[in-house]
Amino acid sequence: MSLTPVPARTAVVPAAPSSAASPRALIDYDFETVLRVPPKRRLVLWLMVALIAAAAIALAVLKVDIVVSANGKIVTSDSEIVVQPVETSVVRSIAVRMGQQVKAGDLLATLDPTFSQADRDELVAKLRNLCATYDRLDAELAGRAYDPANPNADEQTQRDVFRKRQAEYTAKLGAAERKAEQYKADLAAHKIEVKNLEEQIRLASQAEGMYQQLVAKDLASKLKLIEASQHLVDARTRLDTNLGEQQKLAEQIAGAEAERDGFKEEWQRKLSEDMAQTRSDRDGAAARLSKAQLRHELAVMTAPEDATVLELAHRPAGSVLREAETLMRLVPKHAPLLFEVQVDTRDVARLHIGDRATIKLEALPWQQFGLAYGVLKALTPDTVSDDNARETNEEGASPELKNQARQSPTHYRARIELTQAKFRNLPEGFALRPGMRVVCDIKVGRRSILDYVLNPITRVIGESLREP
Repeated sequence: MSLTPVPARTAVVPAAPSSAASPRALIDYDFETVLRVPPKRRLVLWLMVALIAAAAIALAVLKVDIVVSANGKIVTSDSEIVVQPVETSVVRSIAVRMGQQVKAGDLLATLDPTFSQADRDELVAKLRNLCATYDRLDAELAGRAYDPANPNADEQTQRDVFRKRQAEYTAKLGAAERKAEQYKADLAAHKIEVKNLEEQIRLASQAEGMYQQLVAKDLASKLKLIEASQHLVDARTRLDTNLGEQQKLAEQIAGAEAERDGFKEEWQRKLSEDMAQTRSDRDGAAARLSKAQLRHELAVMTAPEDATVLELAHRPAGSVLREAETLMRLVPKHAPLLFEVQVDTRDVARLHIGDRATIKLEALPWQQFGLAYGVLKALTPDTVSDDNARETNEEGASPELKNQARQSPTHYRARIELTQAKFRNLPEGFALRPGMRVVCDIKVGRRSILDYVLNPITRVIGESLREP
């Protein structure tokens, strides 16, 4: 066996013995020299084996996040403010535009107040009249004068009514009292006449006795006795008549006094009934006036708090706005923001409350402007169908979103709370606003890269090795 000479410090590659070499040559082959100077091809082979082993170990050890991607938008934790009329009205003017920032008390829109103002004015006049009537009745019932200072037209009218009623009351009460007094005077006269009649009876009785004695002695004619007896009978008859008339007069006096007292009671009762009815009418008119006043005030629509105009109906001036028809929607300015996303039914089983999420704004490329982070706070217990959300999704920029909206008529709705915003290089004046489209990647677990690589293969094998 012969070796090819090589330069110093250079590995030599022994020549393989030829097939014609003798056994002696094979025995003389120097294996230590071969091991001491390995070939390049063997080194490359070992390097490849090492790289493959390292890659296999890395695939088995290194893990990646499992995420559920969901599309949605920014919403507020508080409900939106819906601006709508309480009754059918005509739009007079709209003072805001979509996206405008408004403060509490700012004018939003003005409706035609003709109908509400007419109702309010009518109730104001009615209430003023009822108040004046009530005050007049109260004065009558209490027995005091009704003479308001600086009276308005209704109070002047009620003052005139008060004076007329007082005159009527005084006249009727005076007539009843005069009638009773007349009966009393007649009764007193009859009592005086009774005394005279009693005296006449006493004298007539004495005269009759005297004539009886004289007739018995034939000193007087019997005719004189008869005349004396007739005078006595007449006096007694007049006395009986007088006593009967006294009884009648006493009854008439009692009747006149009862009539007078009844008139007073009836007058007071009628006043009390009128006062109660007037009080009821006044309170009812006041309540209706409050509602009419509120309707009149609602004709001028103002912002209840600081907010942003989210939606605005196309209603030009002069158009009719039906009762409870939405004119605009406002989003409270200081309400906490949430991310409301739509989760496909295939992914909901992997979600749990408290899962972390990464939020990407469609308006700002996350590679340039950064990301936001949040945590899953709520998930609907059942699927929901939101036509408006699907229509909005179909108008979005994401092709996956369009496909999801077409293929998934129902979905689960989840809400993610913002915990951290790591934005950078934001445009001047930028702020998160309700309605912005977002894509949320919700982290639901981790798995190895090897599992990620082998999963499609095992699924294909598992689905292929079965009878259709």
